[in-house]
Amino acid sequence: MSTLIVNAENKKDLKLFMELANRLGLTTKIVSKEDKEDIALYKAMLEGRKTKYVSREAVMKKLSS
Repeated sequence: MSTLIVNAENKKDLKLFMELANRLGLTTKIVSKEDKEDIALYKAMLEGRKTKYVSREAVMKKLSS
């Protein structure tokens, strides 16, 4: 399954796009601001996993300088 996110400029355009998707047999969902923030946080967490491990001591040293 793939996901497409569309940002509409107004509710009229959003409604039109959702009606078209429904006619094509696709499911639609309006994503809230909180959902967008959660997605961004999730993406940041995944990106963080790709970096090397940093010890607590190194972080504390960097914060104190």
